[in-house]
Amino acid sequence: MRNSILTYCFQFIVLVLLQVLVANRILLWDIITPYIALFFIISLPVALEKWIQILACFLLGLTIDFFENSGGAHAAACIVAIYLKPFFIKLFYQSDEAVRDLYLTKEKPFLLIAVLICLIFCHHIVLFSLEFYDISFWKSILEYTLWNSLFTFIILILCIAIFRNQPRYA
Repeated sequence: MRNSILTYCFQFIVLVLLQVLVANRILLWDIITPYIALFFIISLPVALEKWIQILACFLLGLTIDFFENSGGAHAAACIVAIYLKPFFIKLFYQSDEAVRDLYLTKEKPFLLIAVLICLIFCHHIVLFSLEFYDISFWKSILEYTLWNSLFTFIILILCIAIFRNQPRYA
């Protein structure tokens, strides 16, 4: 238990530093920035107590907001993502009630892809809606959401394939 807590703390720090120091400096076509920090939300076990998940994701978003000076948009988007994660896992992994974590396998890659797309899209729509803060920019919100979701999805699939390719059961 202690080892997993240290692992998640280390992962939190590394992902925040990667997001703030590396990913936020990437700006493709003045629109696309990868959101590597979502890997932390994806890697948190569903069996972990809900208040710990919410607190960890709030701190993740708040830390990124602190460095980006974005006024809490990342914190709100991270909380929405962690709230929706169990819903999407239950929706797509209906037969695998024992699945505790999201991982990539040869048998069911499309289930992971569906969960990731939904989580990333929900996170990004909340994030960009709060950053633009005006519904009259709905075209820009959708454009940023779609392009950033696509790029973040590719990055997260690579991260999951490299770091989380073993199934874990409750």
